[in-house]
Amino acid sequence: MDGAYFLTIMLMAISSSFAGQLIGQSVTLGPLFLGVIIPGGPPLGTAVVDRLDRLVSELFLPGYLVLAGLRSNLHAVLRGVLWEAMTSFIVVSVAGKVCGVIAVCLYYKMSFREAFVLALILNCRGILEISTLNNLKDFHELTEELYAINIIGIIVVGGISGILLKALYPPSAHLESYRRRTVQACAGTGELRILTCVHSEDHVPSLLTLVNTVSPTASSPLCIYLLHLSPLVGRSHTIFAPYKKKQRSKSSFRTLSSVSAAVAKAAPAATVTDRIVNLFISLARHHPAGLVAIQPFISVSPYATMHDDVCSLAVDKMCDLILIPFHRSMAADVPLESVNPAIRSFNIDILLYAPCSVAILVNRSLSGSHACALDARHTHRVLILFLGGADDREALAIAAHMIDNPSIKINVLRLVPPCSGKGNSAEEEMDDEAVEEFRSRGEGLDRVEYREEEVEEGAETVRLMKEMDGICDLVIVGRGEGRVSPFTSGLEIWSEYPELGVLGDVLASPDFGGSVSVMVVQQRSTVAGDEGGGGLLRRAGSVQGSRTTVAETAVDPREGKFGASIRSWVCWGCIGVAGFRWECFGDGGAAEIDGGRR
Repeated sequence: MDGAYFLTIMLMAISSSFAGQLIGQSVTLGPLFLGVIIPGGPPLGTAVVDRLDRLVSELFLPGYLVLAGLRSNLHAVLRGVLWEAMTSFIVVSVAGKVCGVIAVCLYYKMSFREAFVLALILNCRGILEISTLNNLKDFHELTEELYAINIIGIIVVGGISGILLKALYPPSAHLESYRRRTVQACAGTGELRILTCVHSEDHVPSLLTLVNTVSPTASSPLCIYLLHLSPLVGRSHTIFAPYKKKQRSKSSFRTLSSVSAAVAKAAPAATVTDRIVNLFISLARHHPAGLVAIQPFISVSPYATMHDDVCSLAVDKMCDLILIPFHRSMAADVPLESVNPAIRSFNIDILLYAPCSVAILVNRSLSGSHACALDARHTHRVLILFLGGADDREALAIAAHMIDNPSIKINVLRLVPPCSGKGNSAEEEMDDEAVEEFRSRGEGLDRVEYREEEVEEGAETVRLMKEMDGICDLVIVGRGEGRVSPFTSGLEIWSEYPELGVLGDVLASPDFGGSVSVMVVQQRSTVAGDEGGGGLLRRAGSVQGSRTTVAETAVDPREGKFGASIRSWVCWGCIGVAGFRWECFGDGGAAEIDGGRR
């Protein structure tokens, strides 16, 4: 947006505020009506929010809450006569609303727990109620006693509701009873369902190339759930719905045929979502009918809760794999400042709460043209580094779905300790079974190679990765969170991105000097948030959160949708309590103390 337009909007807001005061109304009435008139969303609403959000969130909003606390006279409550009646009225009102909401929810066959959670949400109060109380006090419609009692009631009810919501509705509560789906369990005998998340058009070529490496068959077709994710900016409500392309009616085509070519060119062009969906639909057209299905969706929500939409869609569609791009581009010409750190927090949340396997793609060499991505004659070389464990077995299962693709050459490199026999542990037996199954599927194919290398320490692992760097386009590794292995000894201390695991972080590091793309796979049998896992991810998210804007970090992404109210109410309570004026040492308080002595 041009600076002149932005200044014009600001002057209109200030002028409307003065106009509201001139006619005897509140200073907020004029800007309120102006905000209703101005359309939300891009380009105007988005530009205004981008420029003012930090100022409002970091300065104006805390200052407004502090002033509300400073205007609250706690001594007026203690020496007043209405506090008992008003407290009883607030308690009865809250209890009546809770009972009413629970009764209606139980009538419609909701569980008591969900009904009580909904009742707590509806009892919360926010900035609108505080603004109303301030306006009533400015117009002398409320006494100091009533104003202070209402402010205290908002803080107490909101604080208690937030604590109970955190205890009764954890972020991953709706995933507790869900059976975690994996690509390994699919085993090439059922439909492979992949949820592909796209933030922008820059992510499409690499994701499209990666998805095209999977070879669908009649016994194991491929279904791609495409989700275009957009941040909620300049709007008041989120959007999560299937994609529907807008089509002109027949009458509009008749009208369009009668106008001039210049007017026809002025018709609205395809949106970003349209272009992304069209590219993936073209992928389905390059395969026989019935082997590849594309189902697009759109999601417009804050980054803090964006992972909820992804996890919910994965649960509803019973997806086996969630494919997400890395939060930064590894291209040399992309500056570090252009990286959006909120996408990294989103990726961390997906790893923590995903109901199925997750793969993060770090793109370096898969960003060819669209024609190259779909050209069967273009050969891609894939390397799987197998160290052992659930994540590595899942990576091997994904590679198994690429075996039937004639344009894919697969190399499996298994690292083994020197002078070791067959393992006797259950984990090692499952590793051996996964490897044997993969080798049996690729038996007799020159495009599939398997070899083992003896490795003693992490330095030898890095040496092997450097040797394989120039002979492959994509490296698939398991994330292996918390894995203690001699193959990665000494590499953990240099980890910059814990969400990629030890090997993925080394391969993605600019210091490694590699030119291959990396896909990091995680297979999870339980949700990390339910079992207290994901410590490294949580620490990474907290560190990363300090670099993001207030709009993105005002809510901890790991707290879920309702965790936002908890921290906000605690902050409001601290501000309000700190701001209460205790006037025992004022004129009235001193007189009362002296009167008590007498």
